[in-house]
Amino acid sequence: MERSFWENEFGSRLEQLNERAMNVLYCRFCTFHQAANTPAGATKYVLPDIATIKEELIKITQIEYAHDKAEVLLDFFLLYTNTIIQNNQNLDFIDKKDIPRIHWLLNQIKTGCLDQQNSYPINLFNSNLNEHASFVQYLDNNQNQPLNITPLITLMPVSLGMLSFTWNQPLQHEFTHNNLYKDLILNLDLVELDASAKLNRLVQLNQNYDQFKTPHKQIDWLDLKNEKQIEWAYGYLAKKNIQPFATNSTRFLDLIYYFNCLPTDYPRQQFLGKMQKAWEQVKFRAAGKTKKSYHLPLTKDCKKKLNKLSELMNKNENEVLEILINERYELDFLDEKGRSKY
Repeated sequence: MERSFWENEFGSRLEQLNERAMNVLYCRFCTFHQAANTPAGATKYVLPDIATIKEELIKITQIEYAHDKAEVLLDFFLLYTNTIIQNNQNLDFIDKKDIPRIHWLLNQIKTGCLDQQNSYPINLFNSNLNEHASFVQYLDNNQNQPLNITPLITLMPVSLGMLSFTWNQPLQHEFTHNNLYKDLILNLDLVELDASAKLNRLVQLNQNYDQFKTPHKQIDWLDLKNEKQIEWAYGYLAKKNIQPFATNSTRFLDLIYYFNCLPTDYPRQQFLGKMQKAWEQVKFRAAGKTKKSYHLPLTKDCKKKLNKLSELMNKNENEVLEILINERYELDFLDEKGRSKY
């Protein structure tokens, strides 16, 4: 009976939740199991597949809750995720191919720009009494009292069919799919706002990006695949006491994020113009140092002498020629102050 309940009844009801809901619940309720299976010193936890998440949710519930509490907790799962998770169709305005936009939106959410005006606690509305019968019964039996279905949260009835909740401990870890778009959706879903309010603020953030993003023509000289250039760019900024915010993403995206976050009154175009010119100078100087191959026909006697000089000076023949040419040039074409005489 025990095994049948968890694997069949509880498990089948858990499957009513979609993938995004399961991800959110895993982040909120399975932290202990995740931490135990994560290498020491890890900065973020990679979410497992949905089958594993389902197993972990059943396991943590089975360990900590009796049958009656488990049903109530599952009803809470459904209400909670229905309240905070926006439908996929309503997020179609986000261009999945626009990586700088996704990166910017993700980090705006991580830094609290989406929920900064939110006042806790948020309310859950139980609109389907039949679907959540266990939850309704639990509310009826505990009227006007804090409800402790799980130690992680405190529930408080507000009115008929409505209750508020607060988390007794904040989300302590960062979770990732190792995919920017999926991470954006996960972090969006974890924000404690009801879905409609959350969508409104996300739309506003997206509009802000369109208004303040760096025009492509100002940064098209930056090549995300050119590691030497990106390294130079960080060094250029470091000389100006600028350190782009590290977002655990690529250094290229962190650069673009820094440029996009510059205030509107900052002369961004002039700054990037000077930076581009500095990079062009670096390329020009590097090109000047690049040695090209030339074929210089020499007599046998001259070739023999060059070979002897090479052995005497312990340098290859090309280096010997460069030294001789430079010495003769300085002697015949430059004055004592190094200026051209002709």
